[in-house]
Amino acid sequence: GLRGFFGALIWLCIPVTMMAFATRAEDPGFGGLVAAVGGLLLGVVLVHLPFLQTRLATTNRFASMFEIRDVREQFRRAPIAWWVALLMTLALAIPLYILKAELVPREAAWLPSLFFVAFMWPARLVVGWAVGRADKREQRRHWIFRGLSKMGMVPVALIFALVVYFSQF
Repeated sequence: GLRGFFGALIWLCIPVTMMAFATRAEDPGFGGLVAAVGGLLLGVVLVHLPFLQTRLATTNRFASMFEIRDVREQFRRAPIAWWVALLMTLALAIPLYILKAELVPREAAWLPSLFFVAFMWPARLVVGWAVGRADKREQRRHWIFRGLSKMGMVPVALIFALVVYFSQF
């Protein structure tokens, strides 16, 4: 888990830093441009990160956190399952950002941890299912399914990037 955390930290460092920097930029036009680029980069990272972390868990090698080609090949073999897994992962993470909107009293500081486990555990199971489904198949799925799944991933990742951006306010 700690290696998965550090791998995710490496992937998320640049896009999240760009989005945070954008709110402190003196020129609003430049800040908006930096936020947009950071949001797009975050979207690209979000499409791959859950599957890279699952790959790390299955191979037990830290270097697998950066094997994008292998993850993309897995996607080609089960694109719809991957879209469902990404949708569930990001949709179930949104309530965790909503919890940031209001400070939790000190006596209930442990409560967000329960929400985290309750929402992220099923998402991780679905990602594991998608990866397992891809590993069982030898042939790539038809290009129509791959294309539709890719097109479906774009709005899911970008909406989540917007939620992440606005949750800092």
